[in-house]
Parts: sequence; C-alpha cells; structure tokens
Amino acid sequence: IAVAGGLLAALGLGGGAVAARRASRPLPVVLVHGILDCSENMYQVEAWVRASLGRGGHVLNVEIGNGVVDSIARPMDWQLQELAAAIRADPALAEGFNMIGYSQGALLARGYVQRYNLPRVSTLVSWVGPQAGQFGVPAWDEMIGHINKITSAMWYTPAIQERVSFANYWRDPMRLDTYRSNSAFLADLNNEVPGRRNESYATNLASLDAFVLVSSTIDSIIVPRESQWSRASSPRARPHPSPPPRSPATSPGSGLASSRQTRPRASCRSAARRSGPRTGSGCGGSTRRAGSTLRRARATTERRGVPCRPWCHTPRLHLGCTR
Repeated sequence: IAVAGGLLAALGLGGGAVAARRASRPLPVVLVHGILDCSENMYQVEAWVRASLGRGGHVLNVEIGNGVVDSIARPMDWQLQELAAAIRADPALAEGFNMIGYSQGALLARGYVQRYNLPRVSTLVSWVGPQAGQFGVPAWDEMIGHINKITSAMWYTPAIQERVSFANYWRDPMRLDTYRSNSAFLADLNNEVPGRRNESYATNLASLDAFVLVSSTIDSIIVPRESQWSRASSPRARPHPSPPPRSPATSPGSGLASSRQTRPRASCRSAARRSGPRTGSGCGGSTRRAGSTLRRARATTERRGVPCRPWCHTPRLHLGCTR
C-alpha cells in the first residue's frame, strides 16, 4: 500500500533499507493517535512498523489519557505532558527514536520535539496534521459553515481554550491578533505570541535528521488543507485548497522555514471509499456510537449524491491511498 510504504520509507525502513535495519539494531518508533481517537486505531500501522523493524524492533503506540474523550476534552498542553511522560517512562526510547503523529497527534509530536526532545527524535513524520492550525469545519452542511462564521471568536475564550483541544490550534485568519494573544498552544509553538520568542523551538526542530509532512487530497477534516504542509491560511483562502507544490514547508517562526531537513511529501488519493473509524473494546462505547453515527450520516449523503468527504480522516482510510 502506497502510503504505508511511504511512511516506512520516511523512517528509513522502505525497500532495501529493511534488510540493513534488521542487520543492526533499529531505532524504536513512537505512534501518536489523533483527536476523538485512541491507540487501537493505530494498531494496523503498529503492525506494519513492527514487521519492518524486524527482530529487536520496538514500537510504543501511545494512548493519550483515556483516548477518545481526553483527546478532545483536554487542552493540548496537558496532552503533550502525557505524551512526554509516556515517552520518558519507556527505557527502550532512552537512546532516541522516530515518531509518527497522526492528525492532532502530529501536532503533539512536533510539540514534543520543540519543547522536550529528550530522548531525542531522529525522524518526525506528520501524517495529515494541522501544523499551521485549523480554521473551518468540514462541509457536512451549509448551516454549519454559517454557524462557524458566528462562533469563531468563542474558540479563543479561556473557558473553551481550557476544555476543547482543537481550540488550542484554531487559527482564524480574520482574527489573527486575537489568535496570537489567546491561543493556548499553537501560537506559542509557532513563535507567534507578540513579544515572546523561544529560540530553542527552531533549534530543536532543526536537530531532526528528517521532518516529513504527509498531505492527503481526500482529507476534508483538516481545513485549510495547506496546514498539513505547515502553510497558514489567509483571509482569502479557499475552504478546500489544492495541495501546494513540492517546496520547503513554512510555519511562522517555528523554524520550519529555515530547516533544510523538512521534506513535504506527495499527497495521495483514495483508491476506494472506506468506512469510518474501526471500532473495538479499546476505544470503548464512545467510538462505537460515533462510528455508527458516521455510517448512518454517510449513507444519507451518498443517497443524495454527495461525495463521502467529511469522514475521510481515519488512519485506516489513508493507509489505502495510492499515489
């Protein structure tokens, strides 16, 4: 599968590199799941990475808090602390590791590199992550789009910043001053807070051997799509812009623009439609109910002739992409 091969190649595990890695001790790999999700939905990725690492390989599939609920109901700073604690508690990672972050998990992964990076990350893979923030909601319904225009300012209130994870990386191009002053996570991570700049962020990011940004042309959750390649949106940006050309990714002040190790990767297309998130005991009833709701909603839109775009944001679907 193309995307699976691309992720493994990014970690130096593709093609002939597999045999070379198996001949020596491979670097461990840390996986970080996304929002409203849990480590169970990364099991397929974990299995492929384990197989590629071979004997002696180690994979840590991190569960942030309790998974589904904490991944949205806890602020990003809290989640990042949980991630750092899980990494530091694993002695197999003491000498360094590679990391793959999916969706919101990709932003947490970059946060670890910039704020901690001890143990050190060698290769960081951002898999459809909102590296330059989120602005807008998926086009499930025109009404939701109108509501978004009215409610965007509320995401920057202290109460919401403390209780909703994605509010911490909500980057409204029409309210940039408000974002810079009130964002509890992304504005700091991107060195956009007025009068405050952390030079260690750029230094830590530049210390990576490679930073790979993976974008998807079928994903409709990360808005604007350029955010997956660390490009911030402008007030005139289209709701679902086309993927950017191959060029160095840039993120305001974080060091991405100056880091020569940063390599945007080609985006991918789905070979076929896939279902919503895989369910199971690991994610609990919340995921099962969410999956059932998405399946019913998707069936409704398909009957209306609407493409199945809003639900194209699961690891399992993106692993089915082809170039």
